[in-house]
Amino acid sequence: MAEGTIALMEAFERLRDRTVDRLGSHYAAGHLHTGTLERRLEAALVARSPDELSAVAWDLPFPGAAWWRQLWSMIDGRPRDRRCTGIAFQTLPAVTLDVGDGPRSWVVGRSRRCDVVLSDGAVSRRHLLVASRGGRCSVRDLGSTNGLEVNGRTTRTAVLWPGDVLMLGRAVMAVVR
Repeated sequence: MAEGTIALMEAFERLRDRTVDRLGSHYAAGHLHTGTLERRLEAALVARSPDELSAVAWDLPFPGAAWWRQLWSMIDGRPRDRRCTGIAFQTLPAVTLDVGDGPRSWVVGRSRRCDVVLSDGAVSRRHLLVASRGGRCSVRDLGSTNGLEVNGRTTRTAVLWPGDVLMLGRAVMAVVR
């Protein structure tokens, strides 16, 4: 096998080890339930690319990230130490998602099978996933037709902070509390 290929494989295995360690740390801190840990460990162990590994822990805060939040709040002037407590979707009727303290995930979409149902044609049946882990809220677009914007930027994933504005397609706005 070529030396470059071996080096890439070794780097990927180190990334896999760090991802598994990170999952274990978040489980120990109470950010993941046992079933969630088991599913994510299985996904990490069968992942075949760095993107697949990244998807396993997309919503988990990085250890030592507190210093980064403080630095960023100095740059953009918004406090980053406040926790996300909910998301208010500005629809008719209004819908509010209260996040709470424990680790949890919610699917948001038009389908009645979603945890948060938004009755708007611009919203896909399964539009996005909201996750709360370790006092941090994150969102992930689930391959929706009309996309997701956070603070005016189109994105597939984002960490949410109080005051952030989400747009599902161009029709449904939500404000993070």
